[in-house]
Amino acid sequence: MRFDGSNYVPALDEKRLSLQYERIYALMIDGVWRTLSEIASITGDPEASISAQLRHMRKKRNGEYVVEKNRRGQLRSGLYEYQLHLRSDGDAAKTRKFLIYRGSIEDLAKDVVDLLGVDGAELLQLAITEAAKIAEQIPPDPTPEGET
Repeated sequence: MRFDGSNYVPALDEKRLSLQYERIYALMIDGVWRTLSEIASITGDPEASISAQLRHMRKKRNGEYVVEKNRRGQLRSGLYEYQLHLRSDGDAAKTRKFLIYRGSIEDLAKDVVDLLGVDGAELLQLAITEAAKIAEQIPPDPTPEGET
């Protein structure tokens, strides 16, 4: 993941934006159509940031994912919904690796508290529940030849 821009300061923004990207990716890999508001209610991220991260996902340097956009509801309402498409088995393997948080649950809760300024217990439980649903949809790794 690479970020840039005139206001981007790696020491201040890298971790926050990377975690934000990962939260949105982890949610959207299930292929469900969601509005920015629906994504925000699950991830806790601002809608403008979610929109930016969905644009980042389309960039070649960030995976060149297909992010579909459709109008929802009345055509004049201006409400859009988004859907992320996985391109290949390689994406599924990447997703399996992503779903394994590299720190302890306590570290994850602290990251949530640091990023959102709120108690992360409720959001953490929601994230675990969503991750479990996503993991159920990912096919298991094929057994390498010669192994049983």
